[in-house]
Amino acid sequence: MIQHPHQSSLGILNMNRAGEKFQLLRVPPSKDLSYFIKHYWIIHWDLTDQEPYLQDVVPNPCANLVVQPHRTAFYGVSSTRHSHHLEGIGQVFGIKFRPEPEITSAPVQAIRRGKP
Repeated sequence: MIQHPHQSSLGILNMNRAGEKFQLLRVPPSKDLSYFIKHYWIIHWDLTDQEPYLQDVVPNPCANLVVQPHRTAFYGVSSTRHSHHLEGIGQVFGIKFRPEPEITSAPVQAIRRGKP
């Protein structure tokens, strides 16, 4: 699994096995968007000639916009573990938003600093 060296699993369970099945890249947002976006993430897998893989994830308290072939969805905060079925070749792009308290206070902080 590819990820920045100082980042935690951020809810991805069984990291050792996951690293054999898919690659994860996390990209920080521009400074202007960092009030609202924690990071962008891209997951790619190639399980050609391998069994399908079920990846379990424990959600973080934030929302994600997820874009994948034939489906784009906005996922709000969840309190339950969920699983993702990976098979063949694929990739997913996502935007992980900051938790709501940070988002709702960002405009107020910007006004206090004299920014529009």
